[in-house]
Amino acid sequence: MKLFRCSALFSIVVASTISSVAHSAEEQDLFSLSFEDLLEVHVDLATKTTETLSSVPSTMTVFNRKQIQALGIDNAYEIMNFVPGMQSTRGDWVGAVPKDHARGVYLDSGNVLVMINGERVNESSFGKASVYMPYIPIE
Repeated sequence: MKLFRCSALFSIVVASTISSVAHSAEEQDLFSLSFEDLLEVHVDLATKTTETLSSVPSTMTVFNRKQIQALGIDNAYEIMNFVPGMQSTRGDWVGAVPKDHARGVYLDSGNVLVMINGERVNESSFGKASVYMPYIPIE
């Protein structure tokens, strides 16, 4: 796996049927916008098309370099704790390997898409979203 540098835009797109919450990587103050204006914020999708938040069919969370540095995280697995509805845990299964969980959605079901720098990181054979997350470092 390639090492991802913090100087590159790091994005995780979680496409599931959880709630419609989004964080924009744009350099604008989203807290100062009205609800109507928030729905008109444009986001780039995995399909490389631009949509407004109100027209996106799923949840999307994007982190930029500045946010990642402020969070002080070391790998992609840790950033999942900052995605609404997601949780990273260690369990008593096979060597206590870290595992990601989505509220109400099984990550190994193939219904969750995780992308880093626009590249799909789901397992290619079964579409599992949690397989390689603990092994993707952020430098």
